[in-house]
Amino acid sequence: MHSFMYRLNTLVTFAAVLLAVLCAAASFLDAFNSPSVHAHAEVIKINRFRKQLSGNDEGNNLRGKKFELVLHWHVMPRTGRMIQDKMAVSSFYLPEAYT
Repeated sequence: MHSFMYRLNTLVTFAAVLLAVLCAAASFLDAFNSPSVHAHAEVIKINRFRKQLSGNDEGNNLRGKKFELVLHWHVMPRTGRMIQDKMAVSSFYLPEAYT
C-alpha cells in the first residue's frame, strides 16, 4: 500500500502537468485568433488658425505641410501576448494660406 506522501506527490505532479498542458493549449489556440479591425474617422469641424493681436501668427510653420492621421491601438487578450497595430486613416496637405 502507498503512503500518504506518495499519493500526495502523485496528485500534485498530475495537477502541475495538467495546468501546464492547459496553459500551452490556451496560448496555442490564441495564436489562431486574428482580430480584424475596421475604423472610420471623419473630420467634422476645422478650426482655422487666426492671427492674434500680438502679431503671433499661429500655424505659420504648418502651411503647406503634409498632415497624416494615424490610429494606434493595443489589444490585451485574456491569454497570449499583447497585440499592437496602427493604421493610417487619412492624409492631406494643410492650406498655404488661412483666412
